[in-house]
Amino acid sequence: MKLRHLLQRAGFPEPKWQYEIRLGRPVGSTFPDCFFSGEDEYELGMCVYLDGLSEHIHGNPGTAAKDRDIRDELRSRGYEVIEITATELDDRDAMARHFYRLAKLLLSRDAARRIRSDWSWFE
Repeated sequence: MKLRHLLQRAGFPEPKWQYEIRLGRPVGSTFPDCFFSGEDEYELGMCVYLDGLSEHIHGNPGTAAKDRDIRDELRSRGYEVIEITATELDDRDAMARHFYRLAKLLLSRDAARRIRSDWSWFE
C-alpha cells in the first residue's frame, strides 16, 4: 500500500499489480509487485519488485539467488527492472533515486528531475 501511495503522489500512471510474466522453462513465471507496460514489442515494460528482508524471503540465500536469476532473465529479454527493499520505502533519498529512474523511463527527464528535487510526494 505504501508503494502504491508513493507512486500515485509522484504522478506515475497506475501500474498493473502482481502481473504475471511467463518466462518458460526452467524459470517459470514471475509476478512483479507492479508492472508498467511498454509501448510495443521492443519496449516490453518496467517491473518493480518490493523485496522484504525476512529470512524466509530475500534474507534466504536460495530465494535471493532464484530472484536474481529471474530478474537477470527479464533484463536479458529487454525488460527494465527496479528492485526496492522494504526498508527503502521509508528512505526519501533511496526512493527519490528509484523514482527518478522510473520517471526517466516512463515519463520524461523533466518529470524525473521534478520528482528528484521536489519531495512533496514523499511527505
